[in-house]
Formats: sequence, C-alpha cells, structure tokens
Amino acid sequence: MRLQPSRLCTCISSPAQQPPLTPRPSTSCAGRSRSDCSIAASISGAPDDVPLETIRAQVAAGEWFVVAGTGTIIGTVRYLHRDDDVWPGDETPAAYVHGLMQRDAPGLGAHLLRWAARRAADEGHSRLRLDCVDTNHALRNYYAAQGFREVGRRAFEDRQWHPVALFEKPVAQATT
Repeated sequence: MRLQPSRLCTCISSPAQQPPLTPRPSTSCAGRSRSDCSIAASISGAPDDVPLETIRAQVAAGEWFVVAGTGTIIGTVRYLHRDDDVWPGDETPAAYVHGLMQRDAPGLGAHLLRWAARRAADEGHSRLRLDCVDTNHALRNYYAAQGFREVGRRAFEDRQWHPVALFEKPVAQATT
C-alpha cells in the first residue's frame, strides 16, 4: 500500500515506503467530521472526551501529524514543544508526544515514535516525552519496549483527568 498525503494534517511516510515527507503543518480541518479530525471513530485510543473545537485548534496550530492510507487515516501523532498540562514548570529541552494512534498498520506506532524522536533531535531537544493513563499496563509496557523509561507519575486536581505515568527517552542530537 502506498501512503498518500492527508488533507487533514501533515503526512509522514511509512518506513517501508519512500523517504519520509517533510512535515508541513495543516491550517484547518474545516468541513471534516469529528471522526476525521480526531480519528476517534476508527483508531483505538482516541480521546473521545476532547471537544472538537479543541482538536480543530490543535490542528490549526500544526500539532497533529497523520499517515494516510488509500482514502483513510491509518495513524496519527500529536507533537508538542511544551506540555504544561502534564509536565508543569519543567524547562528541560524536550518534545512531547500525545495522540499516538494506529489502525491496521503493525509497526506504524513505533515508526511514528522514531519520527518524533528524530524531529526532536533535529530541533535541539534532548528528550522525547509522553504519558499514558497509569492503569494502562499494556501501553506502559509498549512504551518501555520502544526505549522509554518511566520517570514518574502525575495526578491531577481535575478528577476528569486520570492519573498518568510519565515516560521519556533521550534523543541523539544530530552532529554537524
């Protein structure tokens, strides 16, 4: 299957396909359904409780990246330079990943994490960070298998947010 650029966000090619495309932030998901914009209806792990307006703002800010198959999105990742909601007051030069989701594409999650790590290194960050719900042991084990180390936990005053496990991975800086 050849991966095609998505009109929703930025497309990242599969490792088995052509070299990765240069990411370009999207400016809109106008006219898209919630399932197209958040991929919530078709990819497990999607944030069903995130309002569509929030997702649209994140897309407009260039935070979402997708891999599109033939006519459908098969994977997504949200890439940030700061995450004050989960890592408040931390000034470590890090990039942050959220919304890592895939559908019927074994190995794509690992590819998206490698892409995010390369991008973080290219941007001068020393670490790539992510989190997951503390009780999701399968996902915690998956991140550990991808080279992430658990570095703590965070509980939130807002009871709508579940406690999370915090993970990070050092990224190799590009040499000139």
